[in-house]
Amino acid sequence: MPLQSTEGAAPEVTITAPSDADVLSIGTAVQLTAQVVDIDQDPTDLEVAWTSDIDGVIGTSSIDATGLSSFAWPAAGRGAGPHTLTATVVHPCGDGAATVDVCQQGGYVEDELDLASWH
Repeated sequence: MPLQSTEGAAPEVTITAPSDADVLSIGTAVQLTAQVVDIDQDPTDLEVAWTSDIDGVIGTSSIDATGLSSFAWPAAGRGAGPHTLTATVVHPCGDGAATVDVCQQGGYVEDELDLASWH
């Protein structure tokens, strides 16, 4: 009798926070969360790599037994403007990924304003 097997599949990844078009506050860490579904492998054996098209690799996070992965994106060093965030799970049967578009508010520095020149 011939040996039969089922081909493995890449994990399914969904970013649950932040949402598309969210505006990120200045000076506050942002909680990134992803849900990973992988029927071929225990999700705790995998991890999520988080990247920004502006800032590059921003960190990695583990995945719990329910498939949930969370990462606190620090405020320090986050570039201003629109970002496309990507959560990628590397898997032997193919990588799974999801993206979300957010916008980091720009800032200003008060001490650069010459208040004596204002009337």
